[in-house]
Amino acid sequence: MKPGVGRSLVALAIVGAIGWITASQLEFRADLSFVFPDQVSERTRFLTDRLSDRSAQGTFLIAIEGGDEGARQRLSLEFSRALSAKGSFERVANGAGIVTPDGFEYLFENRYLLGPSWKPDEEFSSPL
Repeated sequence: MKPGVGRSLVALAIVGAIGWITASQLEFRADLSFVFPDQVSERTRFLTDRLSDRSAQGTFLIAIEGGDEGARQRLSLEFSRALSAKGSFERVANGAGIVTPDGFEYLFENRYLLGPSWKPDEEFSSPL
């Protein structure tokens, strides 16, 4: 063995051991919840929980507003076809069967956390 090779191997082993010990003590997080303040709104907590349990990752819920019902329907179908044709998405449901019954119940119970703030004294607009 060449002179100094043994010392280099020992030094490399020591650096590797220190690196392994350091990495084993670190806490790795895949979300950004640690940047939120301690007191967060229900809406932020809801969205953070959905992202951390991966139930909402990769799911897009898009609302189309304005125009008349026919125009929104045409735009929705065109948008759905364009996304499906692109091939970048595993599934484009366009509102059909997008959630399991349990998921629907959860979304229904928390529906006001997803939209603008609502006050009890406000009236609902008529459904479409």
